[in-house]
Amino acid sequence: MSSDRESLFERLESCETRLHMESMRRQAAQEAWEISEARYQSLIEGMEDIVFTLDSQGEIIQVNQAVERALGYSPDELIGRRLSEFILEPDQERAVNQLSRVFVHSPQAGEYRALDKNGAPVWFRVTGSPVHVMTGAGGVRCIASEITRERMQQQELVWSRQMASAGQQAVFLAREFCLVWREAQDHMSSLDNMVKEEPELGPFWTRFTEAAARLKDAAKMIASLDPAVNEMLRAVNLNQSIVNVFRLFRSRFDRKGIRTTLSLSTQIPFTMAWSKRMEHALFVLLNHACAAVESKMRSPEAPGEISVTSRRKKDRIIIELSDNGPGLSREDCHRIFDFNYLRPGGGAEEVGGLHMPWSIIADHGGSLKAGASPEGGALFTIELPVRRPGA
Repeated sequence: MSSDRESLFERLESCETRLHMESMRRQAAQEAWEISEARYQSLIEGMEDIVFTLDSQGEIIQVNQAVERALGYSPDELIGRRLSEFILEPDQERAVNQLSRVFVHSPQAGEYRALDKNGAPVWFRVTGSPVHVMTGAGGVRCIASEITRERMQQQELVWSRQMASAGQQAVFLAREFCLVWREAQDHMSSLDNMVKEEPELGPFWTRFTEAAARLKDAAKMIASLDPAVNEMLRAVNLNQSIVNVFRLFRSRFDRKGIRTTLSLSTQIPFTMAWSKRMEHALFVLLNHACAAVESKMRSPEAPGEISVTSRRKKDRIIIELSDNGPGLSREDCHRIFDFNYLRPGGGAEEVGGLHMPWSIIADHGGSLKAGASPEGGALFTIELPVRRPGA
């Protein structure tokens, strides 16, 4: 009996010793982990890139201060929130799929758009690797580098190449059209004499000459697409530019029953601009508005409406173009000026269609924004600095 008790005591002492050693080992491991994390935190806080850690549910459990510089959120505002809340919807599925592959110990990299605190999209290149978080569960540690400028430069390069090709084709067509126009002009005096002899042809002749004049204006607009034309900056009356572009759409407005309103301030000063490029930007925006209201029109009782206003605000010129079409989604407002954006369900514009006016206006030192109009459709706001001749 005595030997059994001694054996039991020895086993208990052995178990106690092992437990104590295991406790010390775990404590040492915890202290080492804390020291490692402290060094890691010190390292990542000095980085320009965003470094963050996700738990197995995709929630942010750690993020460095760089996130505030890039997105406007403090780290405390992000802790405990899902990463998917901040990724732009079209990129969410791809991001989730790639993150799920990281959890099975497969490092991944991808490019995604996140929304900053003001709702503006920001491009990031994100790399993720599997880690064990403090709870012992699996997680993902990511490094996100902002690449918005890089993506825009890529888009500009592609756009420039396509515009160069399109411009050359447009100029060729415009020149061919002008040759036909000149040939028609040679016969117009003879036709005019015929109309004088047969008055019943008068209305037809009037419509023909009006249509011919519109075609001539359209040919000029097509020719303005030529990127090789070295247009000089000059003093431009933007109100006149708006009127010039409206004239090109007059027959379309009449044919489709679209109501238009022009409210142009007489206080708009002349400003230095590339006249043809500005008119082309206005042309694209007005064409977008026409297509939008045409897609919604169902009857003469519910006509399409397009309104353009101009006003001066201190040293800025504000031009607003609104319509009563189907309007823009939140995603449209964020991305409609991206070169590679095509609206879900098929929008009125082709890929990159509204990147062109955005780029032209940016070249003038201005901004182009998209939003909702009071009529429920789209509202495009152009803001340009006043640049006086000789200034």
